[in-house]
Amino acid sequence: MDAVVVCIGSILSNSILATLNLKEIGVKRVLAKALSEPHQRILYKIGAAEVFFPEKDLAISLAEKLHNPNMLDYLPFLEGYGIVQVSPPPNFIGKSLRQLDLINRHGIQVVAVKETVPDRLNLIPTAQFVVKDSDILIMLGPNEALDRLREK
Repeated sequence: MDAVVVCIGSILSNSILATLNLKEIGVKRVLAKALSEPHQRILYKIGAAEVFFPEKDLAISLAEKLHNPNMLDYLPFLEGYGIVQVSPPPNFIGKSLRQLDLINRHGIQVVAVKETVPDRLNLIPTAQFVVKDSDILIMLGPNEALDRLREK
């Protein structure tokens, strides 16, 4: 196998042994689920290429959605950054991305727009793109900036 995902979640030793055995038989890329930070450190030390926390990631995403009712989804991107899907606030409607100037005002980049009328995905929209109330904005930025924008 080129890659194997280890999702043993209840017994740390089984997860650690499975990861270790996979590396010893020559699996190049092992992705493993961790239950805690110490578990994560052990998995990395024995050769896991990537360690993930699905319950933690889902909890963070749910908390972000509860915190902002306009947010449709939240995806952690890098430490301190996130990618969010939001319905545009009323003050965005009818304005171009140039007029909103989110990158200069807030450090947030609109990376895509899901248009429902017509039904299409606009990847990397230009500054001339005008936001409609039926659009879903997909934005990338520092978590603090996304929070400040959410408060406005």
